[in-house]
Amino acid sequence: MDFAGYLSPVMHEILREAPFGIFQLDRTGELVFANTAFCKLAGESEKKLLGSGWTAIIGVDDGKVLQKGLDRIIRQRKGKLTLEGALNHSKSGRRRCLVDIQLLTYRKSEPIFFMGYVRDISKQHLLVQQLQRSETRQRELSTYLQSMISVIEDIIFELDGNQVFRNVWVRDESLLFMPKNQLLGKSIQQVFGDRAPMFQKPVEEAIRTGKEGVVEYRHMDPAMDRWYRAKAVAVEANDDPKAFRLALIVQDITERVRYLDELKREKEKLEWYNKLYDFSSELGKIAGWEYDVGTGETRGTDQLYLIVDRAPEPVSDEESAYAFLDMPERDTLEKHIKQAVKARKPYDIKMPISTAIGKKKWVRVIGIPIVEEGRVTKIRGILMDITEQVAQRNAVESIQQELARSNQLLDFSQQISNTGGWELDLATGQAFWTKQVYALYGVPEDFDVSNPEKYLSFFSAEDQRLIRDSMQDCRDHRLPYVLEVQANIGNQKKWLRVSGVPVVEGERVIAMRGAVMDITPEKQAAMNLVQAKELAEQAAKAKADFLSVMSHEIRTPLNGIIGTANLLRLRHTEQQHEIVENLMFSADHLLRLINDILDLSKMERNKVELALTTLDLPGLVRNIRNQFLSLAEAKGIRLVSLMDQEIPARLIGDPVRLGQILNNLVSNAIKYTDTGKVTIAVQVVEQLENRVYLHFSVKDTGMGIPKELQEKIFDDFQQGYQQDDQQPRSGTGLGLAITRHLIELHQSKIFVDSTVGKGSEFSFELVFDRAEKEEPIELSLPVQNLSEYESKLGSIRLLLVEDNKVNVMVTREQLTYFGVQVDCAMNGHEAMELLKANTYDVALVDLHMPGMDGYELSTKLLKQYPAVKIVIFTADIMGDVRFRFAQIGIYDMLNKPFVPEELLGMLLKVANKKGMRS
Repeated sequence: MDFAGYLSPVMHEILREAPFGIFQLDRTGELVFANTAFCKLAGESEKKLLGSGWTAIIGVDDGKVLQKGLDRIIRQRKGKLTLEGALNHSKSGRRRCLVDIQLLTYRKSEPIFFMGYVRDISKQHLLVQQLQRSETRQRELSTYLQSMISVIEDIIFELDGNQVFRNVWVRDESLLFMPKNQLLGKSIQQVFGDRAPMFQKPVEEAIRTGKEGVVEYRHMDPAMDRWYRAKAVAVEANDDPKAFRLALIVQDITERVRYLDELKREKEKLEWYNKLYDFSSELGKIAGWEYDVGTGETRGTDQLYLIVDRAPEPVSDEESAYAFLDMPERDTLEKHIKQAVKARKPYDIKMPISTAIGKKKWVRVIGIPIVEEGRVTKIRGILMDITEQVAQRNAVESIQQELARSNQLLDFSQQISNTGGWELDLATGQAFWTKQVYALYGVPEDFDVSNPEKYLSFFSAEDQRLIRDSMQDCRDHRLPYVLEVQANIGNQKKWLRVSGVPVVEGERVIAMRGAVMDITPEKQAAMNLVQAKELAEQAAKAKADFLSVMSHEIRTPLNGIIGTANLLRLRHTEQQHEIVENLMFSADHLLRLINDILDLSKMERNKVELALTTLDLPGLVRNIRNQFLSLAEAKGIRLVSLMDQEIPARLIGDPVRLGQILNNLVSNAIKYTDTGKVTIAVQVVEQLENRVYLHFSVKDTGMGIPKELQEKIFDDFQQGYQQDDQQPRSGTGLGLAITRHLIELHQSKIFVDSTVGKGSEFSFELVFDRAEKEEPIELSLPVQNLSEYESKLGSIRLLLVEDNKVNVMVTREQLTYFGVQVDCAMNGHEAMELLKANTYDVALVDLHMPGMDGYELSTKLLKQYPAVKIVIFTADIMGDVRFRFAQIGIYDMLNKPFVPEELLGMLLKVANKKGMRS
């Protein structure tokens, strides 16, 4: 088998194109192979060098020495032969060369051929002419190779274009993650599985672009804290993927320096790989150098000049080795060089440098004195660029400082928050507590935390069982837990929040971690809060009960007053007119005060809800204007309403609450305006398919409000601004507060723009849905002339159930005025007796009566007399009353006190439905 047959095509091509001379000899010293660099060095073709002609051309003219050396190598099966020669190159002149010859075999037992390396040593020969050339050069190369070999990668894979492993070179097959014979012939996907994409990416990049692809990754075994760099290099490009060749070089980059000795032992294996030789210089950032003590010159490998960013040429004595150092570092290096020359001791130092282009770097310099003829003539060594390592070390130190600071902050924060941390190793049973946990349990720091029974003894039997069960679920089912338990610590009882989470590695829980927090103050605050909440709820209930009673007990006699006044209004003399009007004004004012207080109470308890129905907004605004028109005319001011013509005729809204808002704003505007006008304006802001945005405004030309009072006027019981020289304005001070609550109930906000002496404008925006159907809207239009209905409703027969004699009198008289046939019952039992004997169209039922109350009576009426229209006649206007009756299907109510117009509206509604109206 010849030399080409021994190597793979890729390696054969690598050696042929290597930058240094390589040749092959047979047993007799005949040359059978020479690479391009060898031919170039010799200045002859490979054909002329074949056979024994190479010895004459290279200058190795002692054939006996050559053959004797070859025989010795064959006999010992190891070692190498080094020869020095000289040649006259046709172009380069006389050159000196060094030839290394080493035995290579196919098998362990049979020597086949020799491999030779030829290097041009002319420059070195000229520099050391006064010394023993061959011996000195050999030491130079040995030192250089030993320096460079420390960064050669561990594993080289040969792959084809299909990403299939074709060969592998490794110093130790145990470094492979599977046996070599199982690896070859498999693809990256088959070998690496789920992690294959990490290696496929650099390989695909090298195949696609021809450039190196690099990836750095952690050891496949998570327990191994080691890192590697894989570099993919295209070696032989070919359109046929099977013929494409690339090298995947894997290098352990964890601790480069640690590999110096290991890589030296791999020297003979790695000498072949010229590519690897180049990578070692580039990736290792390690350079070889020599300092001549006599001449002061410094020489180095190419990597040295790359590190210091300058052209590859010797450094003179003037610049010497100090050229890139600042003064303190110059003194340090000079001191070590002098010590090395004097004491013949090597040195190893780290120092910063400034490169030729001003770049700051850190380097490690190792120097070994070379003793010749009893004196130190040179210092040789290596220079390593450790900038990254220094940066990493500084980063680690910074992280350690941050970690120490974080630990201090953690201790401080745990101390402040009364929180401690703990960890339990399930494999060893060892437990760890932070300082604060010991403090929380009131035990010394030598307390045996590995025995759970000791710290569980602080808790009750029930809490112990709860903690054990929670820890068991955490361990077995990976369920985190948070418990609030009470601990007996000394003479104290503490509430603790104990939490734990599983620490999972692989498929099992290996530990549990958690925290212990003293929540005694929080728990006490929570219990106080519960007590306060209960007291507040009791107070709220008492308030609601009081308001309900007040609503009934005050409105009931007020109904008698207002009812009597309305009777007088229906029939009075001219002289009594002013008295009746004053009486009605006082009664109405008192009623509004009661209603405002009740409304405000309901709003504070969030008991007010919008009752959405079909709304005629233009009609609502028109009614409000008509309602206040006479009051405005009496003050000599104009009341104007401006409605945008684009407003839809039918919207979905709460006409009662919207009317209440506008009533309050218009009433206030008229109250505080003595000249000019009050304007009600509604404009369209935006129209969507199913929704309309409207802007409401009530503007007056009154006295205005100072800026500092414009927020206060919306507070409860806050009167509007009044000038000192004007009469006090009447009012409860609740109108604007209620208005603001109602607008916020519509998810909006009210704004005021006012200038003292010029007037005020209150505005807000509301959103309405469009009504889907054009249904008629029943409007409670104010009756202009009650006398038109006198004695007109005689066809209606009504049962009045009321236990208050005054209310019976005023209600019966008003009903009689309209011609209604009335029977009266003082309680529910009397009402049931009358119902047995008579037929009624409507029953007006009081809510609070002795014996059978209005709730019970109404329920019986619904079941036994469904044809009778039930109207609840009550002074209790709390929201839960309406809700309770709505649940059984009763929606009509006449609130006490009432005015004749409200009573007439109810009667007309009944008459229309029954077709009784005459």
